[in-house]
Amino acid sequence: MAQYGPGVVLYFQFLKYIGCLYMVLCVLSIPALMVYYSGNTAYRFDFKGLIVKTSLGNIGVARPACNTGDSVIYLQCANGYFDKLTNFGTVSKTTEINCVDDSASVLQKFEFSPNTCQLDQWSREEIERAKDYFKANCFEQPSCELKINPRLYPSKKCPKSASTTFVATASCDASKINLFGSKKLSIQKETAALIVVYMDLLAIIVYWFSMILAKPMVSLSHY
Repeated sequence: MAQYGPGVVLYFQFLKYIGCLYMVLCVLSIPALMVYYSGNTAYRFDFKGLIVKTSLGNIGVARPACNTGDSVIYLQCANGYFDKLTNFGTVSKTTEINCVDDSASVLQKFEFSPNTCQLDQWSREEIERAKDYFKANCFEQPSCELKINPRLYPSKKCPKSASTTFVATASCDASKINLFGSKKLSIQKETAALIVVYMDLLAIIVYWFSMILAKPMVSLSHY
């Protein structure tokens, strides 16, 4: 290609140089993509869902979990793992269950029936017994089957009724990120943020240094 002059030769050399540079930058972006992909905010598996899963928005935040049941209550954290039981009691079977981001708002959604059958109305001993039962069955798990057990509630304050059902709300801890869903590869979000920032800084340094190395090509093109 030398017969076409230095400009054409340098052009293709520059394309090769830039191609190698962006391959290096892609490798440096892999840790960030791993962290983002390990989140569980995106549930769609189409092209749009894939884009979301490889972005910062997929890391998500901790949301409370809540559900109802007569003999078993199925709970699942949208992000993270179960931390503690925040409320338990009986509500009417016609009650609409709605978990929102603010745990205080979740509790205000429920009208317990009877009013005595809710965690806040129990004695300290009854509350501790219920929380210990929850901890033994659901603590640090992403999902849980909370079986209704006499240890979970005081029978005198929660009489059985055909028109009511049990409801439970629990808080979730999302301070850790489990890489590819594995608890053995979990890291703190603060650590993950530092890794992403350091990789971005390293990518900037590599790009800046590569542009300095490419400067002689510009000088050659003047001849």
